[in-house]
Amino acid sequence: MAEACSALGSSRAAINGDGSLIAFVRPGSDTAELTLVDRRSRRETMLRPGGTPCPIGDGPAWIGDVALSANGAILAFVHAVPERSADDGGLSLKAYSDLYVYELRRRRLLRLGADGALDAIAGTLPQILEVAVSGTGDQIGFAAVTASGPPGETNIFLYDRAGPGLIQVNGPANGAGRAIAMSADGGTLFFCNTADGGLFVHERALGRTTALPITTLPRNVGAGRPYAITGDGRLIAFETDSGERHVRLYDRATGLIEEVSETLGLFCRHAEQPTISRDGRYVAFSSRLPGLRASADLWRIYVFDRATRRVRLIDGNDDAAAPRRASISADGSTLLTEITRAGGTPAIAIRANPLHSRMGPARSASTRTSSAAAPSASARPFQPALTAA
Repeated sequence: MAEACSALGSSRAAINGDGSLIAFVRPGSDTAELTLVDRRSRRETMLRPGGTPCPIGDGPAWIGDVALSANGAILAFVHAVPERSADDGGLSLKAYSDLYVYELRRRRLLRLGADGALDAIAGTLPQILEVAVSGTGDQIGFAAVTASGPPGETNIFLYDRAGPGLIQVNGPANGAGRAIAMSADGGTLFFCNTADGGLFVHERALGRTTALPITTLPRNVGAGRPYAITGDGRLIAFETDSGERHVRLYDRATGLIEEVSETLGLFCRHAEQPTISRDGRYVAFSSRLPGLRASADLWRIYVFDRATRRVRLIDGNDDAAAPRRASISADGSTLLTEITRAGGTPAIAIRANPLHSRMGPARSASTRTSSAAAPSASARPFQPALTAA
């Protein structure tokens, strides 16, 4: 039985490590509201950082990307903030997007741009587009249009709340970035090149950013991320970037690529927007069941257990609630799916993973793999082990 809540679409939902906390954006009376739900206590917290009408987005105020730390301590989100323009004596509103951090235990809301934490790159008008957080929330990654950069070009930054502060992790050799993801320990920050879909990883301890030998499809803000990472950043679940898209896994330590959606016997046009549990055992993804034409395709969401090789349909067997994408909790127990109800009303559904087991991470399994690159010297020990073809 699924829990369901009305919500705004465009990936504005997040889940913590054990699925006990969810955050999502829902339409409000005069501004969008960010709702935080504690599923154990059934307590709801509404965050409305600004009520002044804002002339962008799909409502009077716009809340963008949302990220929740695995331990449930930090909720980070992007919010469009209207400001009076000095150019015309304050008669008009000039919208920009700031980065907010809500500390759940203190019940304190911080606005990083307005508080000066982002002045080094954002000046007085931050334009934050995406956000990702570490498992504790001490490290925050974000994509932003900088005050000094080319118009519309996004760069990638890492903000360490407990350390040296703010650094830029992409450079001229990496190009503009989008679709960020961060490992649970905050040690690695990933992003996708907006021009060709190439994936890059920044290793915080080494202070370096390197290219990975895989590419995927870059997406616009709000269209979902084309890849996901395990807790230690070793395994990357990604969608292929050509032809009929498939979901595969890349192991940074071995350089092997494991086929996922191709091996499951699913009748689908595309498999995309993967999400993966912290230990790499469970992979969920969206798929499109072919209709008479592409516009009539039906969306489905599946979850796959790499330990038992079982796959289960999670959403999509009910025409009254068409799914688009899913997020899985770090422990793999809970799935948060974005659905569209009859009439086009967006909502989210919270579902238990029917394949979830307390047996631990997947170990050696019979999989189809191929070599992609030399092993990463910095990767940590990890199970399951991928087998060569």
